[in-house]
Amino acid sequence: MVHTNEHPIFYVTVDVVVLSIRDDALHALVVRRGREPFEGLWALPGGFVEPEEGLQDAAVRELEEETGVGSQVRRLEQLGSYGAPDRDPRGRVVSVAWLAVLPQGVALAAGSDAAEAEWRPVPSLLGGERLAFDHRQILADGVERARSKLEYTALATAFVGPEFTVADLRRVYEVVWGVGLDAGNFHRKVTSAGFVEPTGDSVQRGPGRPAALYRHVAGKDDLIDAMVDVVFSEIGVPAGGGDWKTSMRRRAIAVRDALSRHPWAVGLMESRRTPGPANLRHHDAVIGRLRAAGFSVRMSAHAYSLLDSYIYGFALAKMHLPFEHSQQVGELAEAMLEPFPVNEYPNLVEFLAEHVMMPGYDYGDEFEYGLDVVLDGLDMRRITESVEGA
Repeated sequence: MVHTNEHPIFYVTVDVVVLSIRDDALHALVVRRGREPFEGLWALPGGFVEPEEGLQDAAVRELEEETGVGSQVRRLEQLGSYGAPDRDPRGRVVSVAWLAVLPQGVALAAGSDAAEAEWRPVPSLLGGERLAFDHRQILADGVERARSKLEYTALATAFVGPEFTVADLRRVYEVVWGVGLDAGNFHRKVTSAGFVEPTGDSVQRGPGRPAALYRHVAGKDDLIDAMVDVVFSEIGVPAGGGDWKTSMRRRAIAVRDALSRHPWAVGLMESRRTPGPANLRHHDAVIGRLRAAGFSVRMSAHAYSLLDSYIYGFALAKMHLPFEHSQQVGELAEAMLEPFPVNEYPNLVEFLAEHVMMPGYDYGDEFEYGLDVVLDGLDMRRITESVEGA
């Protein structure tokens, strides 16, 4: 392989494990490759990430292009990365894999470099059928992840429609886990777990009493994830091109302004274990912007941590100030110092009199001054690292 510098060139792809229950069996969505390598073999939907594209955006795009279901996926979860040197005969290719679940009834439409798209039984794909690349391992990991998540999340509800019976849900667990479950015990557990609620309707399926219909209820964490994702969507992603400091400065101000509008989010923005798409897109774009500016991976981590520590720290400090408006600062300062002798705290008096209590003072203005100091310092470290690494 030809290298343009001291670092080897490699490519990044995305592959998506999409699971569904069809004909009472666990199926995976696969496409038949229409070109080499592995022409004619089944493969997971996926492809190369475009230069200006985020990983999750690439996964959704490839799903839509190759199978027509990209817009149907409610949630993508990153599964893992796969980078064996010989995994792709075309060269050094690292793949980031994703996991999604779909209910029955989603129509497929092959396209792009896929000759056809089809739901295939998972036992067959993991058994004798030959899959392209290392997709058998990726599929096996995706199935294992789904089995594990059934134990502690509401993932089972993604396999069924918006309304379902408890028996429908039980069958999901039985099919994915490959075991039978006691109907009575399952009913008691699932209806008391807090993630389903009755719709008030019922459905008649065969003889006997009609079965009550249920729907998924988002838990507290799901709601917080969604609320945080709304805040990230308001912030957006830093623009590419131009000066990196200008881009990061605008991004920092956008985060500060969003936190001012949503003060409840200050302690939650970086706490999510299952971040939403806007959250992931934002972080991916920030890292990409720093890397494009010449920061190494290590320095990108340092820069991102320093910037967010400053932004969130300032937002937290401002949120807990003992005044709401700058006009109140003078009154508060006088009240604080009144019990003490005039010369007890001369430096503090000077600071308040000659800065804080001056007309037009606003604590919020301190943000941009400090931000410029942080950005200038990071730029110096970036240049130093570049010189030392040359």
